[in-house]
Amino acid sequence: MEAPPPEPFETLRHDEGFVRLDAHLARLARSCGYLGIGFSPRAARERLLAAAAELRGPARVRLQVTRSGDLLVTTAPLPVEAPEPVLVGVALERCDERDPLRRHKTTARALYDLATARAAAAGLADVVFLNRLGAVAEGAISNVFARRGAELVTPPTSAGALPGVLRGELIATGACREGELSLADLEAGEFYLGNSLRGLRRAVLAPGLVRVVDG
Repeated sequence: MEAPPPEPFETLRHDEGFVRLDAHLARLARSCGYLGIGFSPRAARERLLAAAAELRGPARVRLQVTRSGDLLVTTAPLPVEAPEPVLVGVALERCDERDPLRRHKTTARALYDLATARAAAAGLADVVFLNRLGAVAEGAISNVFARRGAELVTPPTSAGALPGVLRGELIATGACREGELSLADLEAGEFYLGNSLRGLRRAVLAPGLVRVVDG
């Protein structure tokens, strides 16, 4: 069965206001432009603010843009945070860093969704994907960051990393730089998972280097 055409989406944190709202809308606009989908940042902002008026407490808000340009908003309470460091597995399947959709957050993520579900069943916070060349690309739901001396380093988009909103903020402020990471870097040093919903979380590879099969 052929997969449906990809649709872009954003997952935002709302906690007395949306976190990094402008950056999320800017990324969504870029993805809609790439996919040829009509998008109004102003209309999206209005829909999000209307949904936020009904929220009580910190929440996870997802905004998806359909191929016809409709805006779909869903909300849920923020998940309970696991104590740090969180446990992370490594996917056996490799991601293809050449795929242009890796540069956009879309619904074309069956591989990642399956990895996320299996990781949760195994008690893991996320799964790290390597690319075809064996370099670290990203987590299924997070960017990956590693401490290299005094610097925080994250894989470049050319390695298959999604240009995450938190990642972009850290690079723009000089708190992080792009650089290739290997699995050995994660095994031997200090590393983190990071996304706009949860922030930076200290992580460790699960004992025995747990591998999560994604197909």
